[in-house]
Parts: sequence; C-alpha cells; structure tokens
Amino acid sequence: MTSVRSLGVRCLALLALGFPAAHADTQVLQGILGKTPITVELTLDDPNAVSGRYFYQKYHSDIALDGQLDASGTLRMSENQQYGDEQSQQPWTLHRNNDGSWSGNWQRKNQTLPIRLTPARQPALDEQEQASTYLNSLAKDSLYDLIRLADLAFTKGKTEKFMGYQLQWWTEPTSKISLFTWLSGPQGVDLTMLNQVLRDKQWQEVTSYFECMLGGSQTGGGDFEQTLKPMYFNTSVMSVSVFTSYFCGGAHPDFGDNPINLDVHTGKELTLEDVFWLGDGKPIHYNDRTYENFDEFSQYRSDVFAPWIMSYFSKLYPKDMGVNQAKSEDDCDYQDSDVWQFVPWYFTAKGLYISPYFARVARACEYPDWPYLPYSEVKKHPGDIALTLP
Repeated sequence: MTSVRSLGVRCLALLALGFPAAHADTQVLQGILGKTPITVELTLDDPNAVSGRYFYQKYHSDIALDGQLDASGTLRMSENQQYGDEQSQQPWTLHRNNDGSWSGNWQRKNQTLPIRLTPARQPALDEQEQASTYLNSLAKDSLYDLIRLADLAFTKGKTEKFMGYQLQWWTEPTSKISLFTWLSGPQGVDLTMLNQVLRDKQWQEVTSYFECMLGGSQTGGGDFEQTLKPMYFNTSVMSVSVFTSYFCGGAHPDFGDNPINLDVHTGKELTLEDVFWLGDGKPIHYNDRTYENFDEFSQYRSDVFAPWIMSYFSKLYPKDMGVNQAKSEDDCDYQDSDVWQFVPWYFTAKGLYISPYFARVARACEYPDWPYLPYSEVKKHPGDIALTLP
C-alpha cells in the first residue's frame, strides 16, 4: 500500500490526520493506578506481542505499553520499551476478570501500587464538542483519543486582523497547537460552520501531536513543533500554511508544510484538482484515506501535471529553474519533473504557491520563494469548483 508520505503531500505519517488502524481485540479501559485516574488502550490480537498506551488523566501524555499475555491469563507489560531492548522491567501485571474488568499491580523497586480498570464509557461532550464532526467520529474510531480530547480545552490568545478580517487565536496548552477562528468574515459566509471546520482541524493536529510523541517515546523522545500562518483570504477561499517540524521515532527528524485550503462557503477542503485541472474530462480526485483513484491520480500527476508545471515554470522563472545552466550534484534539480508531481500548495495574493517535493537528501531545495502560478493561468485551466480568484 502506498503511504501518504510517498505521495509527497506531506500529511505527516501519524498525522495524516486519519485514525489508528482497527484491531480485532482492542480495549479501552479507565480506572486507577494507585490513587491516580488513568485511561488505557490495549491491543490484544497477539498474546505474544500485546501493545498499548496509557495516560494519567492529569497530564494527558501517552506512555507506551508492550508485553505478553501468558496461558494463565496474566498480562505483563513494560513502559516506553526502547526498540530492540530486552524487556528487563515489566512493572505492569494484570489479570482479566470475568466481568471484563482488569486488576493487578504496578511495581518498581520497593513501590507497589494497585491497578483497577473497567471498560471505558464515552465521555460527555459539551454543546460545542457535540457539533464537532471529528470528535463524533472518534467516538466510533478511537474512544481513547476522544476521552483525552474531551478533557482538554483551548485557551484564548491574541486577536489580529488579516486581509480585512478579524481573527481570534486559540491554543491547546499541552501540545501548544494553535489555530484561529473568524470573528468577522465575508458577507454570506456561515462563520459558525467555518469555525467548526477550523476547530476540527485543530483537534486533529492535537491528536497528531500525541501520536507523534507516543512514537518518539520508544526511540528516546519525540518532538512536534508547528507554526501556522494565514496566507490568503478572500470572499471565496482561505489558505493557511501549517508547517510542522517533527520527530516521531525512526532514523531522522523531518519537516513539512501541510496547508489548509478551504472553500469558505462550504467548508470543503480543496484539492489542487478542485482549483486547477490540466487533464481531459472531469478532474480526478484522490482519497488519501481509502486510496480510491490512486492509479489514475498518480498517472495524471506524473504524465500531465508535473511536466506541464516544470515547462511553465521554466519559461516563467528560467534562472530559478536552472534552465540551460550547468549543475553540480549539490544543486537543486528543478528540471526533474518528478519533484513537481505531489506538491504542497496554497493560495496567495501573487497566485498559487506550488512547492517542489524532494527526497530527504535534497530537502533544502523545498519551499523556494519564487514558484507562483499566476491566477491568469489558473483561470485558463479551472478545476471543478467555481471559485472567485483575483
């Protein structure tokens, strides 16, 4: 299966703002460790490789669990087990009871604390949370994440004016994830609807932060820093740059921009093919959750879109593109159409900003300050959504 990252769209691997993979035997539990409330998720598909995570209700950050369920029904687990290390310490010992609850102990050195867990219930959501499409989907797809998010809140930050519209910034304190809502907007725009879309985006990014930190916990620590910058608003569209530097485990840290591009009248997240289409017939839309239309989409991007963009930018920006210039192996090769296939993009006052996408060894070549596709050219090749553009 082709990953989202291999498409270069840079929806971070954990973050792709999708849901964890479903398992046949995953249990979400709540209870106490000692006297402290905790929430636990256990995946028990393979008794020899039980995995899970838990958080203290007070702190919300995950601690990874790994262990084995033996033939007698005893589950022993380690915490934040480093990949490749022997499980020398397994402080968790649990037994499953007939009523579906679990009981046991947490023990380390001379300290022993009781653990009591029962199946978790869906938390009560306030009126605003009940309106969230994302939080409601978590009730089905990840009760563990819903329990955590229901206990968090956004704190009000600064207000600012951008392109004539007043914005209110909000931050989730644990993850430091920030985003804004609109205090004023274009005439005819349903700000309640649009702000709910933005609030859902922020909740998704908060979930991604915790998922990333969980991955990093088993490789010596994670890191997830995000910078959001409004790029363009008008009466039809809005774009926000969402630039994230992250280390979620693995060999190297990474970074990328995963912009938010919305139709402000519907709240729909716009794809590039909604806005700009070079193919024959109806635009092809790729669904990065179900991989629907992947083959057709990939062929269009590689055979039609990328060569056209490379050719057009070579005429518009010949020096920046390195046209007819000798290149060393350290130079950015913008004449390689592969780097223009799967690109981050957003609206700006200058035109559509379209960044190339490079392999890790040449990542410094990404996000140059010149590749803007003029709106006069965009309008010659419209996508399948009618938009008001400059």
